Amino acid sequence: MSGLHRLPLEKPIYEIEDRISELEAAPLGAREQEELRRLKRELVEVQKQVFGSLDPWQTVEVSRHPDRPKTSDYLGLVFDEFVELHGDKSFGDDRAMLTGFAKLDQHKVLVVGQEFVPILDAIVGQLTTAKTIIVIGGHPTHRDYESWVAGQPADDPAVASKGGDVAFQLYSSGTTGRPKGVMLTNDNFFAFLGKAGEIFRIDGSSVNLVAMPLFHIGGSGWATAGQFFGATSIIQRDIDPSAMLGLIAQHRITHAFMVPVLLQFTLMVPAISTTDFSSLKLIAYGASPISEEVLAASLKAFKCAFMQIYGLTETTGVVTLLHPDEHELEGPRKVRLRSCGRPAPGNEVRIVDSDTKKDVAAGEVGEIWIRSKQVMKGYWNMPKETKEVILAGGWFRSGDAGYKDKDGFIYIFDRVKDMIVSGGENVYPAEVENALMSHPAIADVAVIGVPDEKWGEVPKA
Repeated sequence: MSGLHRLPLEKPIYEIEDRISELEAAPLGAREQEELRRLKRELVEVQKQVFGSLDPWQTVEVSRHPDRPKTSDYLGLVFDEFVELHGDKSFGDDRAMLTGFAKLDQHKVLVVGQEFVPILDAIVGQLTTAKTIIVIGGHPTHRDYESWVAGQPADDPAVASKGGDVAFQLYSSGTTGRPKGVMLTNDNFFAFLGKAGEIFRIDGSSVNLVAMPLFHIGGSGWATAGQFFGATSIIQRDIDPSAMLGLIAQHRITHAFMVPVLLQFTLMVPAISTTDFSSLKLIAYGASPISEEVLAASLKAFKCAFMQIYGLTETTGVVTLLHPDEHELEGPRKVRLRSCGRPAPGNEVRIVDSDTKKDVAAGEVGEIWIRSKQVMKGYWNMPKETKEVILAGGWFRSGDAGYKDKDGFIYIFDRVKDMIVSGGENVYPAEVENALMSHPAIADVAVIGVPDEKWGEVPKA
C-alpha cells in the first residue's frame, strides 16, 4: 500500500449518482436516455482520470457529501462500473480498490465491453495473470471479440468436464457484506433444468425474453434454461419498460422473467393498454417482494399465466414455485398471492428457529433452510463463510425469514438481518410495506428501523 491519495473532483460525484438513479428508476424518453448515456460517459472519464493517476494498491479518498454514509460515494460508483468487467458488483469501503484488483488479478481471461475500455487501459499493467484480453468492439492492442471468434475452429473442442466442475461463478452479497463468488456447478444446473421444460412449458419453439442482467441468476439462469431447450432468447441490455413492450410485440415473446419493480414501472407506460400480448404464455417473476396491488394489476394487464419463483444465487435460482392456477384474485385463497408457493421438485424447505436450530410450527416465523442438489458448491476462496451457511446434512441457511402455512405454502417476510425488534416484538419491514402499498395514494414505499427511547426500535416509512 503506497499511502492515501486525495483526488479533487470538479463535480461532486454524488450529484451524478443521484441523477443517474433518478433516470434509471423511471421510464425514459429520448431526451432522458441521451442524458443517461452522457452521465455514464462522464463517469467513465472520471474513472479513467482516477485509475490513471494511481499507483497499484493505492487507497483513494474523495470529498463526499456530508449527509452521505462514511463509505466513499466515489469508490462505490467506480466499482459499480469497474467490477462489471468480470460480473462482480458493490464493493463497499475505501479499501475496495485493493479487493477489486486482487479479484481481477486472479483471472486469466478477460472479456471487456467497449464502455469499460478506459478502465482497462488504466489498470492493464496490474493484470499480471490475464493471458488473454478480448474487447467487444475492437481495441488497438487487445484482441477484437468478433475476429477472435471467427478465427476459432467450428468443431467441438471436446473438453471433458465433470458434474462437480464450476460452470458459473456469480457474485452475491445478500443485503450485507462484501461480494462472494458463488460457485455453481454443472450438477447444480442440471438438477433443475431437466424439469424446467415441463414446469415452464418451454421448448424449441419458445421465444424467451431475458430482461435481467446476466451477472444475476435471474438473468443468466433464465437464459440458460432457454438455451437448454433450444428456445430463441431475446436479451434486453438495458432495462427500459417502454422498449420491453415493443420487444414483446415485435418478437412475439412467449416467456419472460421479470422482477417486481420492472412490472411496476411497465404498468405506468401508456402503451401497456395497446400492446399486443397475445403471444405471451408465461411471465415468471421473483427476486424481491411484490405487492398484491402490483401483482393483480399485472395479471390483468398482460393477460397471461404468471408464476412466482423464490430462490437465491446460492441455490441456482428456483427453490419454490407459485403456479399459475394458484394466482387467485378473489375468494378465500387470494391470500396465497402473498406466498412464494411450495417447494419445487427436488427441493426440501424447513422453517427453523435461528437460536435453537429446531423447526418451528406452521404459521410461526423462522429462517428458511433449503436442501437440494441445486445448492452451490461454496463461496470461492471463502471456506469460513461457506461453512457458516452450508451445514451438516447439506442444509443451506438462506438468511430469509418466513413461515409455512398448514398447506405447505411458504411466505417470505424479510431478510433475517432486516428484522426490527420493537418492544420485544419482531416486525418485518416487507409486511409493513405490503400493508402501506394497499393504500391507493401510495406508489412505492420503503420501511427501515430507527432507534426509539421507549420501544428500542420502531419502523419508519
